[in-house]
Amino acid sequence: MPPDKHLVLDPDVHKRLKSRKLISRTTVREIGNAILRSALDHPPLSAAIADKLISAGKISAADYDQARAEAIQETDALHRLVSDLLQTTDHGTFVAGSWEIRVGEPASNSHYQLFDAWAIDGDRNPLPLHCHEGSTEYFIVLQGRILITMEDKETIIEGGECFRVTPGEPHSTTPLTADTRTVVVCSPPDP
Repeated sequence: MPPDKHLVLDPDVHKRLKSRKLISRTTVREIGNAILRSALDHPPLSAAIADKLISAGKISAADYDQARAEAIQETDALHRLVSDLLQTTDHGTFVAGSWEIRVGEPASNSHYQLFDAWAIDGDRNPLPLHCHEGSTEYFIVLQGRILITMEDKETIIEGGECFRVTPGEPHSTTPLTADTRTVVVCSPPDP
């Protein structure tokens, strides 16, 4: 059997990963794997924009904005609804990546819906890229840490912290610790 292959990182990337290691208290390997898993789940937006610009020969700022909007629309078609990503368990919860999720009933006034989510293992597998078309999503981390990956931004949220994802914004979440537990609020409820 051939020896394991290792990814050779540029010095600036390795430095940033080491810095993230100190913040997240996880290994460079664990952080890198979580980021790569999330990134491999969807095509890069920049490639779709470049294809539009090249094929249309557009170069003005107004044309760029239009091409970018078209590219976002096309890549958004690839972003699945969260319900398409979840597998139902025998006890009525849902599993995706390293997450198990209990779905609460929408509030009687239909202004919000609560979800209880927790890590089911220490593998740090992300909930794949998805979006909520009409809902703002609020993550309230009760314990542990999560990595939220969006188009060009990654944020680590620790116990006691909150984070907001706006409607229609593609994102992926990864539990970084085996004891991670979070409450998620969607407002209005995501059908």
